[in-house]
Amino acid sequence: MSSGANALDQPGSKPSRYLREHRLRLTIWIGAGEGLLTLLGLIPHLAVYILAAVAIGFWVVAGRKYESATARHLAWIFAALCAVTTLFRILAGCQTLRRLG
Repeated sequence: MSSGANALDQPGSKPSRYLREHRLRLTIWIGAGEGLLTLLGLIPHLAVYILAAVAIGFWVVAGRKYESATARHLAWIFAALCAVTTLFRILAGCQTLRRLG
């Protein structure tokens, strides 16, 4: 029987370790890129909001429960990426409103 600390520190596969170590960096860079594409009008803002709701819902319902660490990390990155893109869009909209008001 393994202790709790050792059970959490399982090495996992190479892709899983890479995703775990770099997931925040990946999320911020890809989210910023998508946010810029949204601001330029290449991605409709309504699609960003819908995709964020679906992604976060998916992560809450299914993504956290995958047995594969790689799948769990990819689900987290997808949900966080959509949240960052949405936040980027909302903050840009607030700046636009401030300039108009």
